[in-house]
Amino acid sequence: MIPNQHNPNDPWTNRDPRFYNDIVIDGDQVFKGSAPADKEQYRYASLYNGGKSRSNQGSGRTGYLLRKLTPITANDIDGWPSNYMHLSYMRLADVYLMYAEAVLQGYGSAASSASGYITAEAAFNKVRTRCGAGAVAQKYVSDKDKFMSEIIRERAVELSFEGDFRFNDLRRWMIAGDKKYREKTAIDFDRDADGKPINIKERIILTRPFEEKHYWFPLKINDVSLYPSFKQNPGW
Repeated sequence: MIPNQHNPNDPWTNRDPRFYNDIVIDGDQVFKGSAPADKEQYRYASLYNGGKSRSNQGSGRTGYLLRKLTPITANDIDGWPSNYMHLSYMRLADVYLMYAEAVLQGYGSAASSASGYITAEAAFNKVRTRCGAGAVAQKYVSDKDKFMSEIIRERAVELSFEGDFRFNDLRRWMIAGDKKYREKTAIDFDRDADGKPINIKERIILTRPFEEKHYWFPLKINDVSLYPSFKQNPGW
């Protein structure tokens, strides 16, 4: 099986391994221990339309739940604190991806680097092969813009749900205002007799506001009042 061969009619099959590691999908087990009768019905996620794990005002409203950084046993039934998370000061994957981006921009090619140092492609594949997603397709390696688009996508997948990686990345790339990054969606679906999703529809649940001024942070009033030539950032 080749990871990440997404079929919109069967959206949970043959995906990037990180999809299953980071996200709870309909039918996944969400706790292990013995539960009271009134909670046993929640042992497996019911995220289809009208499912018990889905609330359009809260948890599960997108049709998914989050499992990244939190063990499955982090719940009241299994005895772990419900808000427990594995956190790190710095991700090695982030270092490899930053390196790949810097080398790509500095040398203009995913296959080039300074003598004695790994290429952008090699650094990028350190992250891909570690999780079992496989090396980047060669059709992206020969084109700088295509490879950069893969870095943008890879950072979204590998660093998802961790701090402000995505917000800061989109801002520094100056693409945070693009509509596709501002629209947040849910997946609505029913179950067939085998528990597979049917009648799948994607629905926009919110569009985040973003203006040109949000590419910069406002400076403190006390700072910009020090002298006339110290200006406030644009739009603020």
